[in-house]
Amino acid sequence: MATSDSAQPTASRPGMAFIRIIAILWALFSFAVGFLNMFQLGMMGFPDGYRSPYARDIEWIAEILILACYAQGLYFLVIGFRPRNTTGAKLGMSALAALVLIMLPLRLVWTCPQSAACTFAYEAVFRKAMDHGQGG
Repeated sequence: MATSDSAQPTASRPGMAFIRIIAILWALFSFAVGFLNMFQLGMMGFPDGYRSPYARDIEWIAEILILACYAQGLYFLVIGFRPRNTTGAKLGMSALAALVLIMLPLRLVWTCPQSAACTFAYEAVFRKAMDHGQGG
């Protein structure tokens, strides 16, 4: 009696071990990125305690993105340990969405002062010149 793919148990589907490993590795990567960015957020500022206006403006954005990074880590960890109906395509699309919606904006927050386009966008949104604490 032949069984269809949907009736086949999740653990015995071909490639399921690979999907689980990739999901767990992405979760660990997400936790590491969140931790390193939380550390960077805590170290923001100058030794005398001064924080630039740019640092104060982006702090809440960075905190939300870091929490989203931890949330995606938990999501992929759950997928890694309980991969119900998860396929490589679903996992890939989830990872791509997490990369575009969380990881790239988080990276952009820290590198914005070095980009002319980002500086222009910052000045248009906040209606003030970018002051990230680097003198001329």
